[in-house]
Amino acid sequence: MKKIITSAIFLSLILQLSVSGQLSPKEKGLQAITLDAVKGQLEFLASDWMEGRATGERGSYLAADYIASMFRVF
Repeated sequence: MKKIITSAIFLSLILQLSVSGQLSPKEKGLQAITLDAVKGQLEFLASDWMEGRATGERGSYLAADYIASMFRVF
């Protein structure tokens, strides 16, 4: 698993370095999606703080609010 993550990070860095010139807003947005960003968000959503996210429970509302806030950020 560590080799896969390391390879993905390395590939991401190479792709970022190979992009030259002005980037479109779409390209900038796509570059903001990094392994670390996705991993951090998924770890939070899967954490005990979300209380299992059962339908109608507090954890499901917390997770939904978090996801909605991420849409506003991006």
